[in-house]
Amino acid sequence: MTRDHFIPQVYLKNFYSQKLGSLMYAFRKSDLKEFHTNAPSVCRIDDGSTNDHFKDERVLERFLNIIEPKYNAALEAVTGDSAHPRLIFALAGLVAYVQCCSPTGVRLNSNLMAAQVEETASLLERKGRLPQALAGLGGKSLDQLIEAGTVKVKVKEKYIHALGIVNLMRLAKFYGNSEWEILINDFAESPYFTSDFPVAIEMTDKPSIRNRIVPLSPRVALRIKPNIGYNRTLGESSYAMLSRRVRKVGHDEVRTINQQIVRCAENLVFSSVQLPWMKQFLRNNAGFRLEPYPSKLRRGDQTLHAFGYEVRAVRSGGVG
Repeated sequence: MTRDHFIPQVYLKNFYSQKLGSLMYAFRKSDLKEFHTNAPSVCRIDDGSTNDHFKDERVLERFLNIIEPKYNAALEAVTGDSAHPRLIFALAGLVAYVQCCSPTGVRLNSNLMAAQVEETASLLERKGRLPQALAGLGGKSLDQLIEAGTVKVKVKEKYIHALGIVNLMRLAKFYGNSEWEILINDFAESPYFTSDFPVAIEMTDKPSIRNRIVPLSPRVALRIKPNIGYNRTLGESSYAMLSRRVRKVGHDEVRTINQQIVRCAENLVFSSVQLPWMKQFLRNNAGFRLEPYPSKLRRGDQTLHAFGYEVRAVRSGGVG
């Protein structure tokens, strides 16, 4: 059995503390505990990269073996005037991997898939293609049984994990051909955090579009603005459609980004420093996490679906 890291160690090591050496500060949202840790000790699952839906059960590791060795070079190059396509792919691939194959990504996509299955079943029922409910179930419709919680759809997580692996290259190419903002944080007293799901969601003025913000190091973060005009037939490997700019951010923006990073974390938040303001900041934002939001608008026999993620409160208020 292999303990696989769903957040690459090479990534987390960039958040080690100069004061602690080969350790970083950690905060657990579930119980508000603080501790020191290192990259090998966290964000790992037994056989997490193994998936028996593929002939090569370890095919995900082949993907990671391409992007992980190039991460540090990509981090160094991304703030410069240009970057080799392989280095762009290393960063875009890491974002795609976390979003598709981490436990948080699998959780979110499992819930969305379950909602799709429920809606499909409901549609078939309305068209008379499903048998009536058994008398023992009170003769209720499937919609009513689902609404009451009597019937629940559960999607096999390894199946969602497999779909994520299948979509890795497509999503990496999409992100690599989008608009990138490299956000330089020169505030030593407010470095970027990271987490066990370091792909924060940022709302835009278009409800159907969410930016991704990914802390790459305590000083550098990447904002990906999805390119809705992306043409898969152009520039996939050369990333010809990528636009990139580097800018310094103000203190208020750093705070907003860190807030989203903490709120989108599944449970663990990591920092390269420990400062007096952080404890209360972390506690105030611990009661949130990413949740799926399946929504639907019915027009006659047709249903318009929208699926995505949003930050929601999972317990009332901040913790003092």
